[in-house]
Formats: sequence, C-alpha cells, structure tokens
Amino acid sequence: IDAAINPGNSGGPAFNSSGKVTGVAFCKIGDKVYDNIGYVIPADIVRAFLGRCDADGTYKMSPSVPYRSHLMENRSLRLAHDVPDDTHGILLTAVSPDVNDALQVGDILTHIDGRSIADDGQ
Repeated sequence: IDAAINPGNSGGPAFNSSGKVTGVAFCKIGDKVYDNIGYVIPADIVRAFLGRCDADGTYKMSPSVPYRSHLMENRSLRLAHDVPDDTHGILLTAVSPDVNDALQVGDILTHIDGRSIADDGQ
C-alpha cells in the first residue's frame, strides 16, 4: 500500500481504485528510522479469520502447513529440478504423513485453493 498509516487509521479498510475493500491497514512501525512503513492484511485473510470466530468468542485455529518448502527464486535450483521458466511455485522439501497421498518431497507446489504461488512463496 502506498499510504501513510498513522495513529487513528490503523485497523481501517484499504480500498483499491474501484472502491472495493482489499484489506485492513495494519501496524505502523514506531521507529523514527522507518517512518511511514505499514502493512495491509489482505481481505481474504481477514475473511478466513472471521470465519473461524464463533459467536461465543472462541477461535478455531487454522491447520498447520503440512509441508516444508524452499523458494524457487534461485535459477540454479530451478535448473537442478528441471523447473521451466514459466512454472512458478515452491519446492517441497518435507511432507507430513497426513498428506503423503497428495504431496511428495520434490513436488513443485504451484497453486493452493486455486491461487497461484509465486517463486518467493507468496
């Protein structure tokens, strides 16, 4: 986001150019060296969080990630695993036994829930 986050607007909505909420403005670093650095929590993350909150105030934790991975930003790593330049994602280096039927060590994970994964894991 290219906007200053100051006391009073942290926690407020961040809008795109069409006027739709894209996330929640969050946290200004309180250090004088890093002035005007803040973050936006994406709307999808906020929706998922709110979906796990019950009316009685309890929160259902999200499941842990069932794998460990390595970013695919390094060209040499991509070449070593025969990953084409037009394929983006992360290299799985360890997999939970719970998902062994679906994922294997050495797989390149390119999408989660229909969303693309970039080489930096985002």
